[in-house]
Amino acid sequence: MPMSAQWPVNNGLAIAASSVDISSNVCATPVSNGLEMLPSTSSAVVPFPYMSMASENYYGMVQPSVDLSSTPVLPPSITPKFNTNGPIYLSNAVLTPPLPGENINRRPKPDGCRTVYVGCLPEKITQDIIQEAFERCGKILTIRMSEKHFCHIRFVEMEAVEQALLLSGYRIKIEDKDDPAYTGKLHVDYATARDDQHDFECRKRQKEREERHRVREARPPSPPPIPHFSEHEATGVNEKLRNAETFKEGARILITWLDRGECLRKNCGTFYSMLQSSNSHAKRLTHEKSRCEEEVKKAKENLDIITRSIQLELSEIEKVFAAAVVQKNWDQFSKHQRRHIENWKKEITNFSAALITSRVEEDMDLDMDENAEECSNEDQTENDELYQLRESNDTLKQQLTSTQKELDDYKQTCNEYYEEIKKLKSVSEESQKVVSSEIPVENEYYSDNTRKDVSVTNNSTQCIPYKVDATEDETCLVTLVSVFLHVHPFGANIDYICSYLLKTHPGITTRDIESLLRKFPNIFKEVSTGIGATLEKKWKYVAFDSSAPPNGH
Repeated sequence: MPMSAQWPVNNGLAIAASSVDISSNVCATPVSNGLEMLPSTSSAVVPFPYMSMASENYYGMVQPSVDLSSTPVLPPSITPKFNTNGPIYLSNAVLTPPLPGENINRRPKPDGCRTVYVGCLPEKITQDIIQEAFERCGKILTIRMSEKHFCHIRFVEMEAVEQALLLSGYRIKIEDKDDPAYTGKLHVDYATARDDQHDFECRKRQKEREERHRVREARPPSPPPIPHFSEHEATGVNEKLRNAETFKEGARILITWLDRGECLRKNCGTFYSMLQSSNSHAKRLTHEKSRCEEEVKKAKENLDIITRSIQLELSEIEKVFAAAVVQKNWDQFSKHQRRHIENWKKEITNFSAALITSRVEEDMDLDMDENAEECSNEDQTENDELYQLRESNDTLKQQLTSTQKELDDYKQTCNEYYEEIKKLKSVSEESQKVVSSEIPVENEYYSDNTRKDVSVTNNSTQCIPYKVDATEDETCLVTLVSVFLHVHPFGANIDYICSYLLKTHPGITTRDIESLLRKFPNIFKEVSTGIGATLEKKWKYVAFDSSAPPNGH
């Protein structure tokens, strides 16, 4: 059944609105006193009148059902198309902007809104004045006038609605007269129209259809249907299985036929032929893999040969630079030349070391692979041992890496420790003098000459002298070890201490350090941790420990 147009053609004439359901108190007085926007406490007064849907003259408008509170709802940030700071002059009227700070109440914007409600119009206003005032906001489609001082304006574009809302609160003055019938304060708000909702839903459905079409077009094409088994089709599939480029397609068809149960007693020979073609393709892949492995092996051998030749040439180059840094030759170069020679020598040394490291790692990987192949044919116990050895090797590598990091940290803090060593050295010398002067006499039988040679037995060690004659080098070593063990409260083994002292005393050994530590029992103490294979001996700094021997130095 065809429906009549909801929006009549704008013929420039005002449309009668005799059947509009609205309170009689709204805009009954045409005088604009600036209080039209205030909410009314009377139930008979509606602040923002809307046309009723019961009128046949206003078919298409929806009765608003939103509660309008006094909280102002500002329009979104837009760029006005007219000057909002000054008056707007029309051919027969003047629009004055509202005072700053005035609150404007608005209802929520409906979806697809292209219609605005304009209320509080003067009695003498005409449709031409309204069209002239609002056409600067956008192209007008229809204006519907009402006899109760309001109208509805429908625009072509939705953006024009936001521009029209900027005219809300403007005071209009017609023919420069101050009579109440010629003045008023405009109130512009959103209006709900069925045509706007219908257009919005149509556009929304159109976008959804376009999205569905776009997604459907973006989908990959469906694979062609699998044909049913026949001798003719089987011949074509067999040819596809023999070709490397079409093997996947033939295999897919063969799998589908087998899943369908097409293989029967009468055609089993045909299926056997297709399976034989599949097996031939597998053999081709095996041969191709073997060929690739041979190429990789040859490439590795060539790389090994080239690496060895490069390493030999680098060794010759290192000899050249070693001969250049001989003193009689080195003195002939300038400082700038020496610096360049040192940099060149360092780069060559680093490159040679990197080559050696890479070769060692490759040899280790090859050995591990060979061991893995041999262990695959041995018992499970040998596999477990190899696995444990690998784990221990990884653990040792991690320990070595951590030790190297710690050594780097010690190198950075070595300069700070030198200052502390000097201070501790002076303090140690003074303390030795004070202690040697305060040694108590335990037995008067010994003379002054024999008191220097008196020795006592320590609880933890045997035959440690009462007074220790330490050289300057030993004092420095004791100070260094004291500082090192002081920052390691849980102790350190003799190898760890030796690696620290080798930075300042390159010729020292672990035996010398151990004899030096045993020489001072109440400064250093040897402790053992673990049992059996995990037994480990560490040295601790106990000079500030209350359990240290009281008479040691």
